[in-house]
Amino acid sequence: MKLLSISLSILAILGGGNSQSLADTNTGLIASYPFSGNANDCVGTNHGTAYHTTLVPDRFGRTNGAYDFNGTSSYIALEHFDLKTMGDLTFSVWVKPVDGGMIYYQGTGGDVWFSVGADVADFSVHLEDGTWCGGEIAISLPTNRFFNLCGVFQKGNKVELWVDGSLVSSSNAPDLALFEPAYGHLHANLGVLQSPVNGFLRSSFFHGAIDEFRVYNRALAAADILELQDIPPSYDTNTALIASYTFSGNANDSVGTNHGTAYHTTLVPDRFGRPNSAYDFNGTSSYIALEHFDLKTLGDLTFSVWVKPVDGGMIYYQGTGGDVWFSVGVDVADFSVHLEDGTWCGGEIPISLPTNRFFNLCGVFQKGNKVELWVDGSLVSSCNAPDLSLFEPAYGHLHANLGVLQSPVNGFLRSSFFHGAIDDLRIYNRALSPEDIQRLQDVPTAVALSQGTQLPATGFSVLVSGQPGSVYCLQATTSLSSGNWVNITTNTAPFTFLDTSATNTTHRFYRAVSMP
Repeated sequence: MKLLSISLSILAILGGGNSQSLADTNTGLIASYPFSGNANDCVGTNHGTAYHTTLVPDRFGRTNGAYDFNGTSSYIALEHFDLKTMGDLTFSVWVKPVDGGMIYYQGTGGDVWFSVGADVADFSVHLEDGTWCGGEIAISLPTNRFFNLCGVFQKGNKVELWVDGSLVSSSNAPDLALFEPAYGHLHANLGVLQSPVNGFLRSSFFHGAIDEFRVYNRALAAADILELQDIPPSYDTNTALIASYTFSGNANDSVGTNHGTAYHTTLVPDRFGRPNSAYDFNGTSSYIALEHFDLKTLGDLTFSVWVKPVDGGMIYYQGTGGDVWFSVGVDVADFSVHLEDGTWCGGEIPISLPTNRFFNLCGVFQKGNKVELWVDGSLVSSCNAPDLSLFEPAYGHLHANLGVLQSPVNGFLRSSFFHGAIDDLRIYNRALSPEDIQRLQDVPTAVALSQGTQLPATGFSVLVSGQPGSVYCLQATTSLSSGNWVNITTNTAPFTFLDTSATNTTHRFYRAVSMP
């Protein structure tokens, strides 16, 4: 089976004929702070400056992925957001309070006030007529774990507070913009309330951990907020991506300038069935020549590629003794790196590989830690890696190649030409985490949409319209992060399916998978 691309149309229909909109967690995102080792904004330039904070594991247990605030002096200073001109806005944040405090504050009287206590939560906005909208609500909050808070302001409609994807407070909002003092906005802050007169009010310093803060210039819908609960946005399959070859009609690098030159290859459909989006290698003369990557200076690296072998061969090779060796056979796979002391790390592993379809291979090298090989998101081989860089010959790197092993003495070694199809090669200058690799299995993602909390007693109706006459498998899950997709029906498009299992779940996600 293979995932269908985003071009497939899936419509989820609730009772009464109301259609469920597709969940969207990126549109309108004006700032995102994953706190992956720093307080930088990963979608813009509004970077934060952290004071007296400590990096700690995030909600997924990843090291240095969240900030701990000590409750007495910790905060992160941000530039202000011009909230008045936005109209609508949403704040999403993950918090693990000890005894709470101010999460986010901007303004003088407070344009936005977002706080939490032991048994209260507060999302309030200050309107241009001087009134406040929203407010504090007494609520039994989760303890000893991260939970999600979303504050939504929709001008002329509502102010909402959500906890872990559930709406806990809603009030009407007049058709008024946010308050702006005559002398303009002050800086925004995470973890403290700021006063222009008294300085920092010590009583409102936040005590606890904060992870993944996001700001939108729109009011997120219920489906969007539900999807935020299961999609870890900081699993970023683009961070540290130094080369990407989608093979969409050519061998160009879509994120840089290290374009490839294809020899004796043929463009064929990719793993999603899109024409001219993968390369077929004939096993005797086909290869793609690339400029070398200075892997020695990178430290860590990851290669991800989709392959559909006939009888295998060399996928990627760079070096003389071989800095990197990535190959596959009928029943073996190999990811090996050549270290600066002359030794090799990694190696070939006998494995029962998928046949007659594209599958994903990921090779991960983390200096001083490990070398891993992954197949379709599952770890199949791991070994320790010493704290050594990759080998570099005295006369420098040779070109890198896809589909062949290159020797400076003997030229191309014919026995190692790759025979089969290759799609979507990605090279990273970091070691991808298991969660990152899982996310790669769905890039480009199948359509996934979430279902609201009010479910019809009869079930949930899903319309799948793709390539008419093609067969699709409809899958469902209650958690995108679990990877536990269950086949619920297979049919020829277009078709509608009534999912009666949906009546007893809080929310449910769907995707369509095209069948070979």
